[in-house]
Amino acid sequence: MLRIVRLSTNQSLTPQQSFKAMEAAQGVVAAANKVKGISGCKLYLAAGDLAFAAEYDGYAAADRLLADPGIQGAVGLLGQEFGFLVSDDEFFLEPSQVYSFIKK
Repeated sequence: MLRIVRLSTNQSLTPQQSFKAMEAAQGVVAAANKVKGISGCKLYLAAGDLAFAAEYDGYAAADRLLADPGIQGAVGLLGQEFGFLVSDDEFFLEPSQVYSFIKK
């Protein structure tokens, strides 16, 4: 199972804030990769948004991720300090579901 979560902010960040937000986002990736059942979490930049993609063993792994204190702290920092909120959250069960998002 592949999950893609996109976070967006409506704040205009200074270059210093953007750098700190990127550091916090890298903290999300590091925390996610420590959760049992989550693998290959990566951070992508998407037109001012932060996009996280990771492989999950199933919905139980997603529940463990949400309950993880490291994730809660890192995502909380992105929200509180920089105004990032979840704008999109997609689960893909089959590779064919992802193909429509890949542009040629």
